[in-house]
Amino acid sequence: MSVQLSAEGEILLMTLNAMLRKDDTLDLTDLKKAAEGVRPFVASGIDDDEFQAVIARAVEMNAIVLRVGDAIVNPKTYDPWLEDRRPSTEVRRSSAYQELLLSRGWAGNIVETLDEQTDLIMDLVGDPQKTAPWGRRGLAIGEVQSGKTSNYVGVLAKAIDYGFKIIVVIGGHTEDLRRQTQARVDSDLTGVDSAYLADNIIVETDVARIGIGRVDQTLASSVNVLTTTRSDFSAHSKRAGNVALGGETPTIFVIKKNARVLQNLASYLRAHIPNWANQPPLILIDDEADWASINVNSREDVSAVNQAIRDILAASNRNTYLGITATPFANVFIDDEVEEDIFPRDYILALESPSNYQGVGKYFASSSHPAIVNDVADTLTAIPYSHKRSLQVSELPGSVRRAIATFFIGTAIRRERDGKPRPASMLINVSRFNDVQAKIADLVNRFVAELASTVLSDFGLPENSCGRSERNELLFEAYAEQFDGVEVDWQTVRQQLLSFADEFQVQLINSQTKADREKHTRETPKSVREVEALLPTIYVGGDVLARGLTIEGLQVSYYSRRAAAADTLLQMGRWFGYRPGYEDLVRLWIDDETAELFRWTADISAELRESLAEMKGLGLTPAQFGLKIKRHPEGFQIAAARKMRDAVDHDGVISINGRVFESTTLSWDSEDRRRNLDALKTLLRVLGPAARTPGKKQGGDPFWQNVDRRTVEEFLSAFRSSVDEPYFGGTASGRGMIVQNMVEIKNGESWDIALISGSGDHVRSEGLPEGHSASVRNGLKLDSPVVFGSPSVQFPNRRVAAGQDLISIFPPDSRIQSDEGPPVLRGDRAVARESLTRPAMLLYTVVANSNPSESLPEGAVRVELDNPLVAVVVATPKLTVEEEYEELINGRGVRWKVNRVYARRQLGMSMSPDDDADEDEDA
Repeated sequence: MSVQLSAEGEILLMTLNAMLRKDDTLDLTDLKKAAEGVRPFVASGIDDDEFQAVIARAVEMNAIVLRVGDAIVNPKTYDPWLEDRRPSTEVRRSSAYQELLLSRGWAGNIVETLDEQTDLIMDLVGDPQKTAPWGRRGLAIGEVQSGKTSNYVGVLAKAIDYGFKIIVVIGGHTEDLRRQTQARVDSDLTGVDSAYLADNIIVETDVARIGIGRVDQTLASSVNVLTTTRSDFSAHSKRAGNVALGGETPTIFVIKKNARVLQNLASYLRAHIPNWANQPPLILIDDEADWASINVNSREDVSAVNQAIRDILAASNRNTYLGITATPFANVFIDDEVEEDIFPRDYILALESPSNYQGVGKYFASSSHPAIVNDVADTLTAIPYSHKRSLQVSELPGSVRRAIATFFIGTAIRRERDGKPRPASMLINVSRFNDVQAKIADLVNRFVAELASTVLSDFGLPENSCGRSERNELLFEAYAEQFDGVEVDWQTVRQQLLSFADEFQVQLINSQTKADREKHTRETPKSVREVEALLPTIYVGGDVLARGLTIEGLQVSYYSRRAAAADTLLQMGRWFGYRPGYEDLVRLWIDDETAELFRWTADISAELRESLAEMKGLGLTPAQFGLKIKRHPEGFQIAAARKMRDAVDHDGVISINGRVFESTTLSWDSEDRRRNLDALKTLLRVLGPAARTPGKKQGGDPFWQNVDRRTVEEFLSAFRSSVDEPYFGGTASGRGMIVQNMVEIKNGESWDIALISGSGDHVRSEGLPEGHSASVRNGLKLDSPVVFGSPSVQFPNRRVAAGQDLISIFPPDSRIQSDEGPPVLRGDRAVARESLTRPAMLLYTVVANSNPSESLPEGAVRVELDNPLVAVVVATPKLTVEEEYEELINGRGVRWKVNRVYARRQLGMSMSPDDDADEDEDA
């Protein structure tokens, strides 16, 4: 169990973090000496165990790495200014913000890098002291739940320090989200609890000061705040009537993304900003900039929210727009030729996340993340993806009960580790309809009460005194199945649960509960709300839970929804973020097909960020940023069609490079199976003696380097996949698309080949290496043909490669490195894109349900050790940007969505307004 730090221990930790921030070259010995030196002055009351715990915590925190992100910038509109102004500017607000982050336990090196990153953004945003009219448009791309708000609050602190006078933050499309943003701005930017402003309480009082207002008590009274945690902007409020815009005191608005509210603010600004030659500089932060901000209509008939944002910016002739989003797909498809629109013409920046961030690339890089549980079939039976609001749900599905039991156990483990209550939560998102959500919340409430009653009645007795009841057994199974190997034993879990089982609560979060929740916030004292925030809570809801809302201490998520587009799907991932001290307790219930869509979304998100880095390296501007995003092979949308109205479809034949091809659908015909096994044995004879894969433990797998292309071609020509599988020779000719396009593979004259061992028993087929173990895939499913042909078997999740199979062919010292810190372990596809210098082929022997005494699940197949299936993975090296352009122009590309810049510059397409009108008429 980790040592819980006392108040003195926390002060010592802050002191050490400050030391490491100033001098990151301190080694462990130096750090211990420094700690011993200050211990008598700041932490004389702590014992040696806590002292050692503080040092360990400081080392752990400062091992977290944050890198300043890549930016592509238009040099014609960029006039660097911050460096010259920094020495003469007193940055009191941003300095207080940094001190606040340190007091919250942020590592010094992270705060230092955040300072550098916000300096970069501030320089790009524009100089508020620049005279004559000017305007800038930019976009910052972060990741879901990664700390984007921390970045833009840091930017706004500097914006105030350097002279911006009007600050507008569009803080979400619901009042819940706006209020959440307002509370963050109160604490981290203004230093005053705006709820007291609503009650006309003077902000200089100690009770009103919060956050940076307590770090520097003079900050709270040096800004005007015209919105509060209780109310959005109103031009008729008393405070709005008393504020003079354009004076020395900056004015801050935190508003909803609502057309009426935005237009009201635009009208207010036009009426109150003095009509000077140099109007007060205005900065607008558009959080979730892909949601509703995009003009989804024509150039002439601009959609309401987009027009209102344009009008707010136009209220001052010195203005800057910064869009913030984790799903920028629609933003980079904005028509770049409309000058007054919000296309990021001046800069696009990729915000980096600290190395301890758990995002889509971590959870969905492969199909084997330990947090993912695919046990949702019973819920999808009771609540299908497509259902009506009148759906009757009379019983809580068993898998939801198991997830709730897991939340109980995980919370008990956290209590034992932390030594005190901390925010702990679970979310359940199974329907978009309020009525269905209400029924689920009621059932969850009843079950939580039953589970708590079981704990209170059973766990106070000796373990074996009366046997285990059904719900008692459910809790024990959750502990045994989900938390095997944790340091907290079952008896300790029982005692912890007994102490707080009656604290669990359920909250329904949707539009129907909005009024009651707002009333509770208004009428409940802050001290009571702080206590409530520590109660373990299960949130039940739908789309309101899915964008922008931060759920503190999220441990367990149950998600059985479908999204129509990648940007919506990614925003559903409230489980992304930071889980300090309980990463191993996080669990996600999700079905395999939705998980696969998350993987595809992770791929296109990673490719977009990679494109930014490449464009920066080539010195291209946003106006030259020819963006392309792969279209999903089965029609899953990148973003809603209306938001993609300015995107252009481009189809090629096949892009053979920078991809991973997997034979996930294999013929079940006995002749094809024999042919594939014979082809493998023939290949192994030709290859001869093998080396061993360098990156795999326990001796590695058989590995051959620099194999002649013709040897690979002969094997793939003999290999037979399903007739529906185009890449691996499913046709009668045996010439699949990989073989047909083999001459196009980059550096394809020589290949690397590995025979991957699995976790099964040794294969008993003569001609295979002695001691070679099969891959066990019990999830193989039989798919019978509809009209003709042979049946086929399909791999679950459309994956053959497991875990780090592709990474294992690289020596550890040659794997992808981050700019700082340890090697970054990436998914197989990222390896193929970034690390391969020549193509690679991975070979597998596969068995399934090989024990003849066990009955088969419906649709499953039996594959035994003496006649395994053969499966293949082919990975090809990534092209450079120039090589990709050439390949697309020559008609060898996959199906893409490209933006208008790409269509004009790389494809030579005409993008005139007349063409747009014709397309609209056709549509």
